[in-house]
Amino acid sequence: MINKKVDPRVQRTQNLLRDALIELIDEKTYEKITIQDITTRATVNRATFYRHFLDKDELLNQSIDKMLKELFGEASKFYTVSKNVDELQKYVASHIFEHIARHKKFFQVMLIGKGIPNFIHYLKEFLFEFYDHAISEANLVENELPVAKEMVVSYISAAYIGVISWWLENDMLESPSSMAQQMIQINTQGPIQLLKKYQKPES
Repeated sequence: MINKKVDPRVQRTQNLLRDALIELIDEKTYEKITIQDITTRATVNRATFYRHFLDKDELLNQSIDKMLKELFGEASKFYTVSKNVDELQKYVASHIFEHIARHKKFFQVMLIGKGIPNFIHYLKEFLFEFYDHAISEANLVENELPVAKEMVVSYISAAYIGVISWWLENDMLESPSSMAQQMIQINTQGPIQLLKKYQKPES
């Protein structure tokens, strides 16, 4: 089945409304934001808003869903072709940090700003679901793993959220490629092993 392309004008309008909502969430509580606030900020009329969304909740939910689905790019197709865990990790890490850099305002507001209370939970669910499926596709002998697969997936998901939050809080001084490389290094060697490797010998 051929995916139907979204009209660029529709996409532009929806992006304007999403960006307006995110800016407003950064300025005041979500409950106090009105449709009029959103349309004024986005420079579109109310009729245009209602052609795309039922209310501000639908705008918010669809914006979050779209942003998180785009977090992994074509990774869902990638792991059906390649079963190599290292290659998958390189692809995913690079795409995650590049995507967040492109949508800096959204993630700053939602993760470390006022945002909404459940956003971190949504993000962790997306990360967990992706890695759980990816690891299942990697032809592992799960019953021989020294720890439960779900524990590994949960650890990776929480690690990404922590590192992404740190990056945003520090105004993204590191480049996306540098963040991806460092994240891969931590994942590959493990934080404790990495620290021990560079620990000075006792005198």
